[in-house]
Amino acid sequence: KLFHPIYPAVFFSPFSFLSDFFKDAKIYLLQKNIDNRIFISTSIGAFLYNQQKNLVTKFPFTDAPNNHVISFFHDSYSQNYILGTINKGAYFYYKNLNFKNIVNIKEGLSSNSVCGIESNKNCIIFATYYGMTIFDRKTKKTNNIYKINGFTDNEFNGRSVYKENDSIFYFGGINGLNKINVNKITFEDENFYLKLNYLKY
Repeated sequence: KLFHPIYPAVFFSPFSFLSDFFKDAKIYLLQKNIDNRIFISTSIGAFLYNQQKNLVTKFPFTDAPNNHVISFFHDSYSQNYILGTINKGAYFYYKNLNFKNIVNIKEGLSSNSVCGIESNKNCIIFATYYGMTIFDRKTKKTNNIYKINGFTDNEFNGRSVYKENDSIFYFGGINGLNKINVNKITFEDENFYLKLNYLKY
């Protein structure tokens, strides 16, 4: 047979041995990594598949299937793996797949559902279901950007990301395409003033 089923997805015959491994799993995301390993997001967890060694390694991610991974990114600058999830934020892992930390709305993310990730040497960009977050590597500060700041909509689409160079990035949303120059994003603290028109005590 040309194809061998890995329910509910389909693989070429060289991968047919995985059919038993993922037999009862829902497959959410398949993505080839820069080191030629294949990232697989499923209802039973997230995995990296080494084609040469026929080895499947599971990320220590305990929230599947209710909060499955919807985006995957290998940050070539830090060599970390970053997994974007639904409702749980972004999970960071070292290259050896040891867990590092979680970034969520408490740390400044605009939303805990992260559907697209990109980076340059200065920052990491998280596209979410509600706005975009730019994380500055040096200062550890975040800057959240929304429709009110000029995006076509607050909701971005999964993996609709293109990096033109270290400055220009494109992100697809539910209402068009957004182009952003990260070099023009500032992370300075702003002072806000509260004006009271009426005070009752």
